[in-house]
Amino acid sequence: MPIIIATIVLASAQIVSANDSDGDGTDDQYDDFPHDPCADTDTDGDGLPDTVVSGCTSNSIVAYTSFEDPFTNGAKYYDTGNKSVSRHLWNNANEPHVSHNKSTGDEMGFTLYYTSTGGVGLTDGDFFGTANYTGTVGNFTEGAQGYQMGDVDGTTTLSLDSVAADSMSLDIFVQGGSSNSYEASDNLIIRFVGSTSTVELVNVTGATGTGNNGGFATYMGVWTSFSSDISSQGIGNLEIEFTSNSQTESVYIDNVAFTSTSQLVEDTDDDNDGWDDVDENSCGTDPLDSNEIPIDSNGNGVCDAIEGDDFDGDGIPNDSDPDDDNDGYDDEYDAFPLDPTEWDDADGDGIGSNADTDDDGDGWSDSEEVDCMTEPSSAFSVPDDSDGDGICDIVDADDDNDMVNDENDCAPFDASISELDCDGVCGGNNTVDECGICGGSGISEGACDCD
Repeated sequence: MPIIIATIVLASAQIVSANDSDGDGTDDQYDDFPHDPCADTDTDGDGLPDTVVSGCTSNSIVAYTSFEDPFTNGAKYYDTGNKSVSRHLWNNANEPHVSHNKSTGDEMGFTLYYTSTGGVGLTDGDFFGTANYTGTVGNFTEGAQGYQMGDVDGTTTLSLDSVAADSMSLDIFVQGGSSNSYEASDNLIIRFVGSTSTVELVNVTGATGTGNNGGFATYMGVWTSFSSDISSQGIGNLEIEFTSNSQTESVYIDNVAFTSTSQLVEDTDDDNDGWDDVDENSCGTDPLDSNEIPIDSNGNGVCDAIEGDDFDGDGIPNDSDPDDDNDGYDDEYDAFPLDPTEWDDADGDGIGSNADTDDDGDGWSDSEEVDCMTEPSSAFSVPDDSDGDGICDIVDADDDNDMVNDENDCAPFDASISELDCDGVCGGNNTVDECGICGGSGISEGACDCD
């Protein structure tokens, strides 16, 4: 059972299954945030959750490693370099990994630096790096592996990738017993070196005398959990520095986690197509499908379905445009707001005045009214047509339709009187017959020749 050096209090207890690390009900293999119970889905993979559980305040893991990636390939690591030169140590084929460059997967990367103290270092082959054997530790606290640092014959510093977080935690197991002594020259330091300051979690040394392990004694033979607030340290690295010179002196590390108390920010664009989820719902497209993009004809960032059409293409949607067809007449005064060739309908017959041949609907075409000198757009201005033959009097050569042109007709608007008779008086019984011979009474010789 691990000794708990510091405890993190969660808002509520959670039942965590082997396949659901954060206990949010979604198996890790399907959970985009396997260590955060506040979210589980990130459709576009941008690191922001599609949704965040309302009121969820538990800490979220921002970086971690339990040294599962990569798996160890052997038991002992042999340093093939110069044991007297301080330097970074790198992996050898078919040997435990002492360093790891993060390229895929979720776990953090780490590097190992060797500082020579005049000993043989790791050139003699030592149990060092990622380890999956459990004879000493019983079981690792997370997964099937951990990281072992043993019989350094010098000083090694394991440094994890840089991270910014609010808190950190890790588990360590110190190998040894009453018959194994950590000397005064042996040292274990665990610290977080931040950009603004350093936090030290452990700094112990051995002691003089057989069986006197000094500060190591507290942690020997049992897994111990450490945690610390690092919110004020800025971005930095976890470093584990170990100095020893005996094969029975080993430290195991597992379950390193960096957490943040900052609440997750919900992703407002789940499919990363540049359109807000709320807008996509309003526009009728799928906010989880990047292939479905709202139509925005005028490119103003508001989809057509929300703002409506833009008939004249001036960038102002019809709902906001005072002149939808851009014909110079505001819609409220335009009888045809979506027809740039029409704006007036004088007679209300549904045909614009520009196309209508009879603007005022008085039965006279506009061209006829122009010829007849009446107003084409006023139904109250109608041409006179005395004989009703469809030709206005101004244009009609025979206004009374008596077959005698007006210029020869003494009564051009009376079809019963056709011309001036022989007595010089319009009308009466004296007329000129078709043969031009006067007849009847009251013949005026001066008017015509009656012989």
